[in-house]
Amino acid sequence: MKKPLKIGASYVVEFSSDGSQLATLGRFVWIWDLQSRAKRWRSHPFPHPSYAAFSPDDSTLAVKNTAGKIVVLDVADGSVVVNFQDLDDGEGSNIVYSQQGDFLVDGSWSGHLRVRNVGSGELTFHRHFPGEMIRRIHSDRARQLWIIEHQPKFRPHENLKPTAYFTSWQWLFHEGSFAPIPLRFDHLYGSSLSNDCSRLAVIDKDSLEIRHLPDGELIRSAPVELGGSGTALRWSPDGSILGSIQKKKIVLYRTNDLYCEHLFSLEYPSDVAFSPKGEMIALGDWETGLLVNGPPYDLA
Repeated sequence: MKKPLKIGASYVVEFSSDGSQLATLGRFVWIWDLQSRAKRWRSHPFPHPSYAAFSPDDSTLAVKNTAGKIVVLDVADGSVVVNFQDLDDGEGSNIVYSQQGDFLVDGSWSGHLRVRNVGSGELTFHRHFPGEMIRRIHSDRARQLWIIEHQPKFRPHENLKPTAYFTSWQWLFHEGSFAPIPLRFDHLYGSSLSNDCSRLAVIDKDSLEIRHLPDGELIRSAPVELGGSGTALRWSPDGSILGSIQKKKIVLYRTNDLYCEHLFSLEYPSDVAFSPKGEMIALGDWETGLLVNGPPYDLA
């Protein structure tokens, strides 16, 4: 069994689809070769990178920063393939490639949902949701069904706070392709979609919930301890485990009963990701991220 690999400051962790590489975001964008367990290259396309996504063929890596700028990097050497020159989008959601890798979907905290051509950066679809933030983009494994997380903007003058909700979309995106999911949340902190799109995990207030789709029925719930370093959620590839970022820890739950299968203590946990076959888990931390075996889990 291999010892845990220290991956340093890693706000975001993301495996390639073939499991041979790991992208980590800190001050720089890093690509790790997981066979040699060494860094391949680093890139600094802009300050404050916040999200990353491998293309389906793992040849490129799309990276977005906190200002909403997006670049596409060559996975071979970290060079910039496309710079979308997004100067006014502002902070927003994660980014997701389409099934063929020719489009990128992302959203902004100013309520804009966009689909862009990867090669040219051309905008092919745009929908604005005034007064809302597009906080998270989810899709099934085939990238045919998409679930979008909508968060209301805080408006102090309103007596009744709007609630967070989700919409369901079919590929290709167009005006008539979406419908609201019958779920509303007063204090939504995070969400994650299972690969088969049958279950949606959410952090609502101080509770982790697993909901059935498309009807939104509550399957099970468990209390969580929120902290200051994020509330990211991630399903394992087979849907049997759910990773949750909490106060100074990353908790792995069995999804059939939300029993805590394992707990990793970290000072500033920020993200968690499972390799495509589930044999490795990347634990993102603002100072000392780790790559560990799983299962069985070992930090020795």
